[in-house]
Amino acid sequence: MERQDPLAPTAADVHREAARRLRLIGYHGHRVRSLGTGKLMPDAIRHFKMQVDFVAETLSAQTPIPADFAEDRYWPRLG
Repeated sequence: MERQDPLAPTAADVHREAARRLRLIGYHGHRVRSLGTGKLMPDAIRHFKMQVDFVAETLSAQTPIPADFAEDRYWPRLG
């Protein structure tokens, strides 16, 4: 049986990076405002969230997860 490198990134690491990127754009504030007011959040924010979720799922499903998964080249940009 192959031993996994204890320093290798995990799916949880990838999802933490996704959450960090969403925090940087204030996604949760937009979501709370949207739920509280009934107004849709800006399309750019909504689409960015969908893209981040897609990247997080794709990266976390890879074996092995790339060691440089947190690099900007893997993730979408807002605007």
